[in-house]
Amino acid sequence: MAIDARAQAPFTGTFGDDGRTTELSAPRPKTEGEFDYHYHLDKSRDLRGSRLPLPRNPAFVGHDDTLAQLAARLNTDNALAILVGPHGIGKTQTAIEFAHRFASQFPGGIFWLRCAHRDLIPGEVAACGSEDRASVPNYDSLPQAEKISIVVSAWHKPIPRLLILDDVDDPATVHDWQPETGGCRVLILTHHEDWAGQFGSQVLTLPPLDTASGLHLLAGSDPARLQTFSADLAANAIVDLLIVCHWLCAAQAHIWPATTFRPPTILHAGTNCAFENS
Repeated sequence: MAIDARAQAPFTGTFGDDGRTTELSAPRPKTEGEFDYHYHLDKSRDLRGSRLPLPRNPAFVGHDDTLAQLAARLNTDNALAILVGPHGIGKTQTAIEFAHRFASQFPGGIFWLRCAHRDLIPGEVAACGSEDRASVPNYDSLPQAEKISIVVSAWHKPIPRLLILDDVDDPATVHDWQPETGGCRVLILTHHEDWAGQFGSQVLTLPPLDTASGLHLLAGSDPARLQTFSADLAANAIVDLLIVCHWLCAAQAHIWPATTFRPPTILHAGTNCAFENS
């Protein structure tokens, strides 16, 4: 198979109309001493496929309004949405469901970055081109800086893509990695509530699971059980308790990860609210 000659060329030339050159061998340092990878752009590079940390959850229920709002907000180039909620409320599962349900909005792929530790984000970016996603031969053997250059270059292309930045607690992370141009849209997942200034209008708070969705979760895939539970005030009370226990489980797992916690046994066994951490 013939290889595009541009793919073998060094990272030189210009990107877009801004006149910036791509000089991989002499990256331009940022004021804080980090490399600004936005200066290593080459229009010949591209990505295919997506990178998601988890499969779609077949038991996912609820949050339809939130999903619809995200779809509307992330339907334009350079769009940004910030999904805010405490640990354990379901931000990750909601984002995974969004990525699958609205994948057609992002023909260039969806790329998930774990951002809890800022010094590890460059490795996350480089991994977006692994597993044959990058259009460059022998990608996995390249230096990390060159991998990042390839990935970031692809993100600046016009094709719509979605970047999901998970566990962001510093707005500087968004400034560092949100593409300046191109078709990328960015979804931020965070428990950090203070998003002032230019980010304030982009915040969307994820609410707790509503009672109706909790009933679906409690009943599983049994329509008869769902009908029974929906008409039963006691079942509605149990669902509300289930939602509270879900919060407690998530908080316990986050704060005391070495311990074991079980919710009341009155909850339906199929809900699997218990967290086992040993």
